[in-house]
Amino acid sequence: GAQNVLSFGNEIENVIIVGIGSGLTIPSWVTNRTYDYTTSIDTASDRNMEKQNGFPEGAIKSGGAFEFLKCIKTEIIPFVDKNYKTNNDRGISGHSLGGLFTAYCLINSDGYFTRFGINSPSLWWNKEELLNQAVTEIENKNDNKIEWNIPPTKVFISVGKLEGSSMVPTMVKLSTYLEDLDSDKIDLEWYIFENETHLSVISANMSRTISVLYGKE
Repeated sequence: GAQNVLSFGNEIENVIIVGIGSGLTIPSWVTNRTYDYTTSIDTASDRNMEKQNGFPEGAIKSGGAFEFLKCIKTEIIPFVDKNYKTNNDRGISGHSLGGLFTAYCLINSDGYFTRFGINSPSLWWNKEELLNQAVTEIENKNDNKIEWNIPPTKVFISVGKLEGSSMVPTMVKLSTYLEDLDSDKIDLEWYIFENETHLSVISANMSRTISVLYGKE
């Protein structure tokens, strides 16, 4: 819907949006996205989410991000490329655990994606493991004057101001470290949406993500 409105106003580039579903029911949605989008196994978080959702112990497993990214690269995108008029300028975006996964794709970037929408990222996951990896790698690049070997890349990071102490500070930390990264390859914009919760922020960040990543110059 956001794409249609922005396209009608001639405000964005031509872009194909592919939505990857996580499940047909709430239980499958929770279990699938928890496995696919998390960057490591966090048993304590798995058990906590089971209790919150009334699932039996062992129903939720985490740590499948590597396999999910492999699936995107080897199955989903080749299918899209075969059936639609695409090019190699690919973007990826997600919210919550999907934001964590998108941050994972950026931090471990090999140039496969060049546009990243990292929204309300769950960087608290597994004691901020991915965030700590990002900070270490950025500090190493800056200290040793190492250029990030990626093509020109656009990044949009956002969070709702009412999302709480586990979400807002970690988002700000990632954003400021990327901002301080001595690289002309990263075109970064980050934003905190006033008066928005983890759920109410979704429609706002979808529109802003498309505008920032695909807006016409």
